[in-house]
Amino acid sequence: MRSLGPATPAPPADALRAGLENIISELRLALRRHSGTALADALLWAADGYDALSRGACDSALNTTLFRSESERSEYDWIAEQYGRLSALGRQVVEKLGDDPLLPRDKRAGAIAYAMLLSGHDAKWRQISGHDTGPPLANRHHALLARALAVGVSDVIVPVCIEGETIDTTAESLYARALLLDRLASGNLSARQIEILDNWLAAWMPALMISRQALDDEPCLYTDLDEAQGLRVPPVSGDPGNPSPGGRRLYLPVAPLLRQLDRAVEYFHQGLIFPGFGLGMTFRIEEHLGVIDYLSREFALLKAGATQKCTRFPVQSEIDVDVYFGMNDVVGRAINANALQRVALLAEGARDRLRETRNVSRGFVETSEFAAFDPSRKVLPVRDVSESGLGLSVLAAETEHIHVGDLAAIRLDAGVPVLLGTVSRKAMLPGGTRHVVGINFISKRAQPLTLEFPADGETVRPAASAIFVPGADESGRGDSILASESVYRTDTVFRVKVAGTFFGVRLGRIKKQGRGWKMAAFDVTACAD
Repeated sequence: MRSLGPATPAPPADALRAGLENIISELRLALRRHSGTALADALLWAADGYDALSRGACDSALNTTLFRSESERSEYDWIAEQYGRLSALGRQVVEKLGDDPLLPRDKRAGAIAYAMLLSGHDAKWRQISGHDTGPPLANRHHALLARALAVGVSDVIVPVCIEGETIDTTAESLYARALLLDRLASGNLSARQIEILDNWLAAWMPALMISRQALDDEPCLYTDLDEAQGLRVPPVSGDPGNPSPGGRRLYLPVAPLLRQLDRAVEYFHQGLIFPGFGLGMTFRIEEHLGVIDYLSREFALLKAGATQKCTRFPVQSEIDVDVYFGMNDVVGRAINANALQRVALLAEGARDRLRETRNVSRGFVETSEFAAFDPSRKVLPVRDVSESGLGLSVLAAETEHIHVGDLAAIRLDAGVPVLLGTVSRKAMLPGGTRHVVGINFISKRAQPLTLEFPADGETVRPAASAIFVPGADESGRGDSILASESVYRTDTVFRVKVAGTFFGVRLGRIKKQGRGWKMAAFDVTACAD
């Protein structure tokens, strides 16, 4: 088999696609003509060649504009389709190799490891492209690991090539990587963040340790080779139930992943992009920080022995609600539509009045309505509700411009305040025609706020609309201001008018952030003229 050598600049699209098609054709030919060592080598050559040749296409697809055109979306679909085809061929190779006693142990281990690697690539690009996964991908991962266990090579260390990096790993670790991609990337992360997560998982291979026994007093995820499901969280009691017959239940401890996440954070504190390789190196630092925030929250919940989500209550009749997405529409058409005006900022001389206003406004009823014919408003059915958020059912065609991290404003009923939240999940529902969009509430008492810029010589910048987010603490220590990322700055003292008096406000540390917005703590300075 010829070697394609190191990655080169991406060839023209037609030549690239022809090259990738040629690799698949040669692997198909090897399946018909070869067996044993030659067939195992053919799979390794094809996977390494595909990794090298497709890197330019993957980089081009992931570094597109914020809102993808139809042609850019089709590029995602095409890459996902190719990895699906290559993954299917990898499984056929493993099946054909069977229990051949003449096949060296290291060759068998390498073939199964590469088939598992391609199965993980397939899972990743299906998530990136938003494809319906069809038959559970977990079944395919399970089948490959079951084969590795049956022939005793699941823990054999083999070198695999991931984005040009040679990494020593095992079929078990690659199996854990594939299942983690299925679980963690399922509608929760953007395309770039999924790629960053995969770069991290490649570097974390030694920590992706599968155990046959649940570890005492240590949080874990678990799966079962006899069930068409991926990694799951044990019940709050910590007992995931009786193992299936034959000992086919497997466990993934969470503590090693927490240590690896701390290592990634350490690198960022030193000004280094972790892990130092992969397509994620070219993405904005905000994308990496988003992955850190998400994984920190997910792993912290597991470590605490909590379930992943609050108890959710299905809505039988699918109540319709009014929703706005995006910073501009939320602040301009939802929050600013509130008829109620109340004191919204802390100042030393206004604490008592603010506290009184808080107490009075806890039960207030808004009388304003969203505009009846506003094209930016979406009327969506609610699937389920919990104390911390809700799930919305959205037609697939309408989700194109809804992304994880977007700001959202929801009115459940005309007689209650607008709920401010952020999109935390977007995933396709069975059938492929609708998505579920998960909203995490930020505040149920958000209020409009205007930030006036200080004069800069003769230049007068127009005031910016923002949102005051009251905290739970009556002292006001938890209060925040949510503003556009183009407005947020820590070196500017904004003027804010409260009850007829102007105060100076300086924005501080960021508490939450998403696409186009930042929510920050703030300090109130002396009264301004």
